[in-house]
Amino acid sequence: MGFKFISLFLLLLPLLTLTILSRADQALASDKKLHESHRNRTVLAGAGRVKIAALKGRKQTSECNLFQGRWVFDASYPFYDSSTCPFIDGEFDCLKFGRPDRQFLKYSWQPDSCTIPRFDGQAFLNKWRGKRVMFVGDSLSQNMWESLGCMIHASVPDTKTTFIKRTSVSSLIFQALASDKKLHESHRNRTVLAGAGRVKIAALKGRKQTRECNLFQGRWVFDASYPFYDSSTCPFIDGEFDCLKFGRPDRQFLKYSWQPDSCTIPRYRHTNVCGISRRDVVARLVRILGANCHAPGFDARRSGTAHPVIKCGTGCWALSPAQEYGVTIYLYRTPYLVDITKESVGRVLNLGTIEGGADVWKDMDILVFNSWHWWLHKGVELQGWDYIRNGSSLIRDMDRLDAFNKGLTTWAQWVDQNVNISQTRVFFQGISPTHYVGKEWNEPRNNCNGQLKPLSGSTYPGGSLAAASIVSRVLSSMKTPVYLLDITTLSQLRKDAHPSTYGAAGGSDCSHWCLPGLPDIWNQLLYAALSM
Repeated sequence: MGFKFISLFLLLLPLLTLTILSRADQALASDKKLHESHRNRTVLAGAGRVKIAALKGRKQTSECNLFQGRWVFDASYPFYDSSTCPFIDGEFDCLKFGRPDRQFLKYSWQPDSCTIPRFDGQAFLNKWRGKRVMFVGDSLSQNMWESLGCMIHASVPDTKTTFIKRTSVSSLIFQALASDKKLHESHRNRTVLAGAGRVKIAALKGRKQTRECNLFQGRWVFDASYPFYDSSTCPFIDGEFDCLKFGRPDRQFLKYSWQPDSCTIPRYRHTNVCGISRRDVVARLVRILGANCHAPGFDARRSGTAHPVIKCGTGCWALSPAQEYGVTIYLYRTPYLVDITKESVGRVLNLGTIEGGADVWKDMDILVFNSWHWWLHKGVELQGWDYIRNGSSLIRDMDRLDAFNKGLTTWAQWVDQNVNISQTRVFFQGISPTHYVGKEWNEPRNNCNGQLKPLSGSTYPGGSLAAASIVSRVLSSMKTPVYLLDITTLSQLRKDAHPSTYGAAGGSDCSHWCLPGLPDIWNQLLYAALSM
């Protein structure tokens, strides 16, 4: 009788897990597909060109430049409602400060030769679980950082977050996974009568089954693919259950599967457990299985993928919930990337050193750098320094493009000497344009104020920016692969996407961008690049 109970216990666990867990296939399928599709993708980091075997399930073998394309109207945008995102600063919150039109929110970026995946915040958190992302630069980095926080928050609104904002380093931590409430809500299309084991299932193993199925009414059938695991490789089985270790000579009892009379049940897969909260998995299995929870379920999970475990309570082994998502997104404010130091003459912009805070950058898993706007600021109050140190020379000022080139070269040398590319992926945000001068798009009397839609086509009448050429040249000289998020041209086309007069800062802002808005597309392209 004991052996029969154990066999039945082992084989019915997948059914219990299936009934309990939800959305697991969806949560991890995208991640799995992305990993599998990496084999057929070649990323030329400097140019944003990719050979893509499949994006969004569609075969695309031609070379794709993610940053060459056009803006198209898309009613499914934006990614989030600004009124529900707690991370947006007033200077970017255009709707809160009275912007009356909404059409600027309804545009998506369409590359000429491929389709980019829509941003999935939960997939991002699953893929980068326990990792650290840092945006390093000026207020345009802040624009992108807040955007990413809102996009993720919209995907997992019940996730516990910690938001810390400081002058130099700010952080946003996505800590916990979806709550029990969210999981219960996902069960709306399933009716589980636990006592009778009757379930209405819209789809099992991809096959539509609309009739009522009693999972526990059926028969045992021989199945050579069983068991799920080898007991000798599982470290969690107590001696009282380890029949083979203690001499049971036959093996046929392991080779039976349970077949309900009126439906087919999916084979247990460890990915069904991995895609959702470890805390939820543990809590539900403990409630249902009691002290025996340490035996079969987590053995099968371990045989698929190694993962740390803890022993909780009286003999119950469980996946550790301590880390959960554990994704931290930092903002490090340093507008020039190179140092500003205090000397006897005052504040000195040193084009040849990066020391302040750079040690923090080394510990990141993803780095997204940006610099340019402050190099154009004039006047000691706006620019934040009194002198420039260029080599051994201490000077009042110099050509700003030349200064930017020297400062960016120092940054490139720092990256080459300090970044471990086996641990850290490095991006450069690209040059974000302004729209103060209407003659650039053939409206000489205008600026960004009152603009309601993007420029059509894929080229900007005002031409390219000199600073963007410097960025490309410096990146091409580096030993470290740095992916250029080449956002300049696509952003030049968005004369309609600035706060203009609808921001907390006052005045007319044709430099930053509304949220929701253009920075969300930058993050969608970052998401696509990280997926390749």
